Amino acid sequence: MTSIVDHMRDLSRLSHEDAASVIYADNLHILIDLNGWIDGARPKVLAARPAPIQVGYLVFIGSSGAKFIDYTVTDRTASPPHLQYLYTDKLILMPHTYQVRHRYNLDVEYLFAYVSG
Repeated sequence: MTSIVDHMRDLSRLSHEDAASVIYADNLHILIDLNGWIDGARPKVLAARPAPIQVGYLVFIGSSGAKFIDYTVTDRTASPPHLQYLYTDKLILMPHTYQVRHRYNLDVEYLFAYVSG
């Protein structure tokens, strides 16, 4: 992961508010949440909207139900496009599978091109 990003920060010891402030100050364009609603997740950070585009990925492929998650990365099998109306987030449908452990790795360029329009 570190090879495809400009920098990484450990925000685990910061409060939700401070973590959101750091993300905002870093001028992030796209924030990808890998935790969803699992134990230890920090949805309050995302609720502060520290990035203009916020994406849910990997942990939960259903709708986040949150107005602060703009997109969910999924595929046509896990999230059939005709069910988009059930999602609060827009679907980013990966061409093969959204699972990185599959033989098709997550195509990061495809993802960024998709959300950038």
